[in-house]
Order: sequence, then structure tokens, then C-alpha cells
Amino acid sequence: MKHCLIIGAGISGLMAARTLSETGINVTVLEKSRGVGGRMATRRFKGGIFDHGAQYITVRSDIFRAQIDILQKAGVVREWFTGAPPEKSEGFTHYIGSSGMAGIAKYLSRDLDLRLGERALFLSLKHHKWQILTDKENSYETDAIILTPPVPQSLALIRTAGLERQEIIEHELHSIQYDRCLAMLVTMNSENILESPGGLRLSGEPLIWIADNRMKGISPRRTAVTIHAGPEFSRKYWEMDDKWIAQNILYTAAGWLAGKYGDSQVKRWLYSQPRIVYDDRFYAVPEPAPLVFAGDAFAGPQIEGAALSGISAARFLNQYYR
Repeated sequence: MKHCLIIGAGISGLMAARTLSETGINVTVLEKSRGVGGRMATRRFKGGIFDHGAQYITVRSDIFRAQIDILQKAGVVREWFTGAPPEKSEGFTHYIGSSGMAGIAKYLSRDLDLRLGERALFLSLKHHKWQILTDKENSYETDAIILTPPVPQSLALIRTAGLERQEIIEHELHSIQYDRCLAMLVTMNSENILESPGGLRLSGEPLIWIADNRMKGISPRRTAVTIHAGPEFSRKYWEMDDKWIAQNILYTAAGWLAGKYGDSQVKRWLYSQPRIVYDDRFYAVPEPAPLVFAGDAFAGPQIEGAALSGISAARFLNQYYR
């Protein structure tokens, strides 16, 4: 029985793992963080609950629709609104995790061989098998690897392997670029600060998004607001201290946030969203042992793009091993 090691437990890695497991391939998932989900992140802070990375899910493909239907029936996903705020009557339905976006990833990770808080440091090839050494001084041997971190991180890892095709891989994937995002979490001493449904899409600079997680239905005890700065603001002020960032974001958002501020916290997403993506849903180096790149930088950003990339990478391996 073949074995695949997947690096990264975001939506792409988890969908790849579940797809492979369903077809009889053994899977181990390595995740450097203490939890699953990647940018599907939910945090508790000062009595509030915040989705501070990915804010919602939309569906455009039949493949992903089938996955969302399963998650809805399990009570893990529910509808938030249809359309784009404030014009909510038309457009795509926006789905969210019933207990926050991280809850979706936690559900998908059930029953998987998952190694949390463990970072892959070095790769090598021996007798057509991959050898992986981690920061916990564990070593793994596997037939295939699926890399789902942001592409610059994946490229840095495979440079440790000294592959003959390294220059070709770098050339193929070098154009992929990501935007940064400064995210702010702030509690409010008032209720319902935004109009229904509690999400506000802005022009993009200096702010791109404001969401009231209480109105969203995941922070029942306290008004908890997530604010995302635009990519240019985030790039320009990335190195500023948290206090300066918080003051400037709150000053800019004051026209939309009525009420007294409570506590706040700044989060940084270095690879928030791909700005330039690869044309296909994955990138594979089949020989001498399969190495597959996947994630939201392949054939489309957003959660759906990342999920479809993971599924496609897994299907490639299934075909390869037939």
C-alpha cells in the first residue's frame, strides 16, 4: 500500500488527505502550527470569537458543491447571506463555519494521521522514496509528497533536497505572488454595529473588509469585529509596531464602527491571498518519486480554489499509482 505525506493542514491539505484516504492510500499530514486550518482561522480573545483569516466560502463548481452539501448536513457549515454586502439580494451564497471557520478544518481533520506542531526541515531522495526530517528530530519515509504551504515556503523546503530539476521547478513557479494582510481584532462595548448581515466589503485601500462576528453568529457573548487592511496598506506598514497599526486602522474604520472600543489585537498574514496564480490546479514532478504542489495559488484563490487544488492533487496521485 502506497503512502503519501502531506505538508500543511489547511483546506487544500485536508481535502487531499481525505481524498487519498478514501481510495486506500495511507496518509500522514504534517502541520507546523498547533492547530489545523491555515487561514481558516478562528480565535478567542477577551470574550469575543473572531474569524480573522478567511471570512466565508462561496461555491462555483459541482465538485465543491458536493463537499459543502456534506458539511451542511453534518451541521459544520451554514449559510450566512446571499449576494455581496450591502447588495444582498443577488449573487453567490456565502457560507461560514457554524462555530467559526476553523471548525470546518477541525471536522475535516477527524480520523486523519495528523502531526501538529511539527515542521518539515529537510527533504532527500533515497531509492525512489522521500525522506523527511522535522524540527522534532523525527524522520519519515514516504512514496509521495504533496506540498500545500504558500509556494515560497514550499520552494524553500525542496531546495534542501538538491533536486536535478530544481531550476525547472523554480522557473515554473517563480511568477506566483501573494498579497499581505494586516488583520485587526477588536471588541466593542455595543451590539450590532453594522447593518445585517454583519459584513462590509470596502474599496480595498486602506481597508478592504469589516465583519461583526456577533452578527455573523459565532461570537454570542460579545461584539467582536474583524478588520482587514488592503494589500497596499499592509505592504507599506507591515513593519510598524502593533500599537501604531491599531491606531491607524481604528481611525480609518471609525466612520463604520459606532460605539466604544474595548480590547484589540493585530494579526499579520504574510501570504494572505495569491495575487498571481498558476494556470493549473496543481504542479507535479512525477519522477523519481511524486512531488506535487497544491494550494490556493493553483488555478484560483479563495477556499474553493484551495480545496479543488487539494482534490486534484490527490486524484493525480491516484491515477499515477493505478
